[in-house]
Amino acid sequence: MTRSTPRAFLFGLVLCLAAGIAPSAGHAADPARPYVGMQVHGMAPEISDALGINRPSAALVRDVDLDGPAARAGFRRGDVLVSLNGKGLDSFDDLVTAFGGLKPGTDVLVGVWRKGRTQELGLTVATYPEARNITKGAAGTLPHLGLGLVTITEKERENFNLEWAITGVLVAHAGADNNRTADVARGDVIILVNQDPVWTPVQVLDAFAMAAQTGHDRVLVLVRGPAGYRYVLLPTR
Repeated sequence: MTRSTPRAFLFGLVLCLAAGIAPSAGHAADPARPYVGMQVHGMAPEISDALGINRPSAALVRDVDLDGPAARAGFRRGDVLVSLNGKGLDSFDDLVTAFGGLKPGTDVLVGVWRKGRTQELGLTVATYPEARNITKGAAGTLPHLGLGLVTITEKERENFNLEWAITGVLVAHAGADNNRTADVARGDVIILVNQDPVWTPVQVLDAFAMAAQTGHDRVLVLVRGPAGYRYVLLPTR
């Protein structure tokens, strides 16, 4: 039996290899692009031995998107994927082939090995979330705050070492001489503006403009930085 070497893939990227993507101004969502919402790691013999697995296995779940189908189905970090609809997944290539043929809306049963026991989890494949389907860079500025914002493309994700699951708008520039944004730094990611998810600079700018137009002096922003998540109040003008 041949086992795959350790490899890591975001399932959405694996599944979209045959899907078309139509770019637009900063983001695009292809309704045919499937999404499972977990990151997996190929199984090496050393991993199987450490876990005490005596059967062929395809991959180990490394992370789960908390808002994705896998999380709703009950997948956890550390689960070992062993079958799909009753058919064994003996290698990483088996997994890529099996999941690569799924379409959004498809209901499947995925066999997982967890702490010595095998169980099946019912999973409904979703369409790729618009917030994750960034195919073209876009930028915007909040001049009164000295902030430069960009979409999180794969290039920006790599350049700023952002985790695979995070979505939002990247702060690419923060004016060092502007004490109004002392709580926001270059490399931070804006997740929410007044409880609304954002993933393009235009959404952030519109949220600030709407707040100002309705008489609000500040907006509440959820930011993810090196130390974790935090809320920041920022002036609208």
